[in-house]
Amino acid sequence: MNIVHLTTKEVIFLMSDKEKIIGQGAYGIVVPYDEKNLIKIYYKKIFDGFYYLNEKKLADEIIRNQRIMEDMLKSSRGVDYENLSRRKQKKLEILERIGLVTGKAFCDDYLVGVLLNYYCEYAEVSNIYG
Repeated sequence: MNIVHLTTKEVIFLMSDKEKIIGQGAYGIVVPYDEKNLIKIYYKKIFDGFYYLNEKKLADEIIRNQRIMEDMLKSSRGVDYENLSRRKQKKLEILERIGLVTGKAFCDDYLVGVLLNYYCEYAEVSNIYG
């Protein structure tokens, strides 16, 4: 699986151009990353950065989230948290095997999203079959 390291400036840039958003759901926004990949940014995990489009707020939020993750691992609920992390990793591996996910996107060693295969040259099923 590919790993992409983004700066806070790059993450803000990707989230800031609302016209480029291809999709938006409960957990992320999808925007073009390059000619072959889309990027799904988990904006719910970095909502202040997304809402304010501010690098400082994004950096502070990432630091806060990393501390929370560390505290969760150290606490009595750390086993549950580790199991959840393993399940998420397995899900990403399955999505990579079927050709949807192509990589992970990190900002300051914090997972902010995933790279998705950009099926831009494919025809929609509804256009092929009536």
